[in-house]
Amino acid sequence: MITAAEARKKIETLNTKIGQEEKELCEKKINDAIEQCKNSCSIDRILSQPTQEWLKSLGYSVTVISNQKDGSYTDISW
Repeated sequence: MITAAEARKKIETLNTKIGQEEKELCEKKINDAIEQCKNSCSIDRILSQPTQEWLKSLGYSVTVISNQKDGSYTDISW
């Protein structure tokens, strides 16, 4: 069995990796939308709280939508 400290370290490593992947996905979606002369884009999942806060700190508006018809996604606008 691993120790609690090891478990926390593994979670921290995974969160860092997930956060980086989310940021890269956001950058790609935003750049694609800009090339299409749009002022928003959608990510087909709910982004982690740290990624949402990162986007907001850069001046983006972040809206999480979750409903039975459309499922869950995140809308990013600027």
